[in-house]
Amino acid sequence: MAGRRIIKDSVEGHSEMTNHLSPDEFAEALGINPATVYRWLRQKRVRGRRPGGPRGQWWIPATEVARLTGEPAPRAISEKEAASYLDTLMTELRTESEARPSPAGV
Repeated sequence: MAGRRIIKDSVEGHSEMTNHLSPDEFAEALGINPATVYRWLRQKRVRGRRPGGPRGQWWIPATEVARLTGEPAPRAISEKEAASYLDTLMTELRTESEARPSPAGV
């Protein structure tokens, strides 16, 4: 699940919000229908924000997942951490493929 979003506040001079989920991502994290998330946002059962004004995209703090489920919120990782993790995975895959005997005739 993508737990990290950086969005620009188009109304108040480009302040950044991190660790927010879209309603679809939030629904996926909870295993519910996105329509339920939108209803909960309107009913204020879930905290959310629309930086672009009343017609803007909803963004929900990742901590709301923890509040509703009692489980830890999805952990956001930095771009540097993500790149390092991918490098590690690629190295492991290369090592595995090099160690595997090649099929006959290839």
